[in-house]
Amino acid sequence: MLPASGEEAPPRPRLAEPVRSSLGFLLSKAAWQVTERFEAGLAPLGLEARHAGLLMTLGEQGALSQQVLGTLHRIDRTTMVMLVDTLERLGLVERQKDPEDRRAYRVQLTRKGTTMEARVLRLLRESEVKALERLPAAERQRLRQLLQQLVALDEPAPKEDSR
Repeated sequence: MLPASGEEAPPRPRLAEPVRSSLGFLLSKAAWQVTERFEAGLAPLGLEARHAGLLMTLGEQGALSQQVLGTLHRIDRTTMVMLVDTLERLGLVERQKDPEDRRAYRVQLTRKGTTMEARVLRLLRESEVKALERLPAAERQRLRQLLQQLVALDEPAPKEDSR
């Protein structure tokens, strides 16, 4: 209902300040926005962000075991099998016996997978540029550095200072 002439409109409901300034809430919403945009571009290709991540890792690292891929991406074994099955069904990867471990398989990109990996990488970059367009370039780079430092994907967690 509209306020009568001369009356003030009631204040719009809004999130509580502790929620609006919560690091977890902000990181979660930022990640959701970037992921939604990226996955919208991937959907016509039959892929999700998790598939894209695997393709990009294989494109950069070469053939890896499913176990190593799962560890790098923090994906459990059952989910990893399902993701690789999908990529294999799409003709983007192939499993080959690991010459160093008869019980294991290495996953590698096919020619089609290499082409798709390049396309996925372009989509990722485009979606990130769009998601971060409100920030100046220097702030976008600084945000990326801070998040990499916070998450420390390639490093063990720092030990607590015993002082």
